[in-house]
Amino acid sequence: SLSAWLHQSTCVLPNNIFSLAMSHSWPGCWSLATTLATSSFSTEVRQFRRVASLALLSSLLHNKVLVKDNLEEVKLVVEQLFPALTQELEKLKDMMGKVKPKYLCEMFSILQAVKDIPSDKA
Repeated sequence: SLSAWLHQSTCVLPNNIFSLAMSHSWPGCWSLATTLATSSFSTEVRQFRRVASLALLSSLLHNKVLVKDNLEEVKLVVEQLFPALTQELEKLKDMMGKVKPKYLCEMFSILQAVKDIPSDKA
């Protein structure tokens, strides 16, 4: 389960299980994305799983066809993700030399993807 993958050190599910599940539009995709959006910055989740969670979300948000066809679901995920992402970036500015590069890279990748999401304003 996603919870076991996030929290249990004994869980050996590979990341691509969730990547494949999130590459198509179905209710489970949005449920997974919402859970990842709320837990990606949790201190209860191990660091390498936080990085993997961000990579999964980034991949989802960079999937242009999926985003275009499911704009409302994507916006809900972004609404859940963005406050925690902003807060995490605020914390990181004081510890820049100690941040894992991949972690930082995935956060910026998400910001880039969010910037490219079509908006209601024309």
